[in-house]
Amino acid sequence: MAKYTETLAEYLDKGGSLPTSFALITGFEDLFKHYYCDKEIGFETELLFFMKLDMYAELNMQRYKDRIDQASTILTEFEDPTKYISDVQTDELDAGAQEGTTTELPFDSVTADPAVINKTNAYRNVATKRYSRTEHGATDDEAMRRVEFIHKRIEDIKLQLLEEFKPCFMQIY
Repeated sequence: MAKYTETLAEYLDKGGSLPTSFALITGFEDLFKHYYCDKEIGFETELLFFMKLDMYAELNMQRYKDRIDQASTILTEFEDPTKYISDVQTDELDAGAQEGTTTELPFDSVTADPAVINKTNAYRNVATKRYSRTEHGATDDEAMRRVEFIHKRIEDIKLQLLEEFKPCFMQIY
């Protein structure tokens, strides 16, 4: 490092401060310090550095906080996972009056009357069929995997936010 530059750690050690908007995201101030502690501030004076840092914070902190809050809201869905499936539809057919006959011929050919006559009266036909499958909720395993995915997503959002502050620090060209 050149003698006329200073790192973020040195800037903070000399009494420099970070933007108050860092408090919008829990733990972001410490994360920022650890991420950029060994990077050289990219402006000739500490005042210029703070002004640019504050500007970047004002431009980005609320937007990224909203993204993190949206992801965190999804986590509440998995606090008590329950999975249920709805997939049954009932079809009813009202067939109305039905008549059917079965005639058995008599054993006695002298009297030509049939020996047995069967009749079927009106009936209601109810059939149940599966037509679609809709799943709601999640099993414990599915919920755990989704929670891990959301936590990873929140970490990625925080890393993207940290990258937004790169122009405030010295770059190697």
